[in-house]
Amino acid sequence: MKLLRKIMAALVMAPVYLVLSIENAIAAGTLGGIAKSATSDLVSIGGLVEVGAYIAGIVFVTLGITKFVQASNQPGSPKGPAMVYCIAGVALLGIGAMITATSGTFGGSGASTGLGKLGIGG
Repeated sequence: MKLLRKIMAALVMAPVYLVLSIENAIAAGTLGGIAKSATSDLVSIGGLVEVGAYIAGIVFVTLGITKFVQASNQPGSPKGPAMVYCIAGVALLGIGAMITATSGTFGGSGASTGLGKLGIGG
């Protein structure tokens, strides 16, 4: 029930954020100003996604270890779900490194180009 309330609060706040972002973009006046405003909004979102993935990765690895301990205490219990949690957690923890590596690979000269301009991985 608490999770449902949080989701509903996020759904209510999303249009408010969208309206404020559009208002800032329109206040910029020119097309270049709108693009700069959109880029600055993406910088904050990119950092938030990276931090969220890191926190989720820690939670998944911890949950996987807990599931392994529970499975070891009960003989014959499957260990597959625990492995899935651990693998997903490690993948989420590695997102920052993967973004840095791919932005340097596809962006040209390092993480200062590509996704690094959005505040992700650089």
